Amino acid sequence: MKKVTLSFILALFATLILASCEEEQTPDTPRALELMGKSFSNSSGVPIPTSVGVGSNARLITHTVIQNGLYTLVEKRSVMTANSSPELNAIWAQHSTNPLDFPQVNLESETVIAVFSGIRSNSGYTLEVTKIWESNGKLVVGIKEKVESGVTLTVITNPNLWLKIPKTNLPIEVYFE
Repeated sequence: MKKVTLSFILALFATLILASCEEEQTPDTPRALELMGKSFSNSSGVPIPTSVGVGSNARLITHTVIQNGLYTLVEKRSVMTANSSPELNAIWAQHSTNPLDFPQVNLESETVIAVFSGIRSNSGYTLEVTKIWESNGKLVVGIKEKVESGVTLTVITNPNLWLKIPKTNLPIEVYFE
């Protein structure tokens, strides 16, 4: 009787785990983690949304992903930018207590954008940049929150994405897809 009960419980547990993995799925696309540290010119096929006030004179901005993580001390969805060392230090102090992961950037020629998605319920969430463009006196950053299909860990995560772009003082607006 104990073997039957144990087998039933294990089968039920496995079914519940697999069922929870099928809740949120997206098409397979390259993971943001694979893009880490590579520069590219935002040539994805994602259209520029007119709902965020982007005109026909939009200019794409190159960027580099400098860090993409699952854990941060920042618990709410937010975006922070840094053009100076004190600004970057303040953002990092909110993000992490680990000085070894501090991003290496030249703040005389680069601006840092840190995007935080907020608390998520499993390890399958990542953030990815779709495009960054300049239009109408502002920068617009397109961010896609991806959900991994398949088996993920049931653990609290706080996905975050750190980018560097050419130095700018323009206001930055983030568009979450």
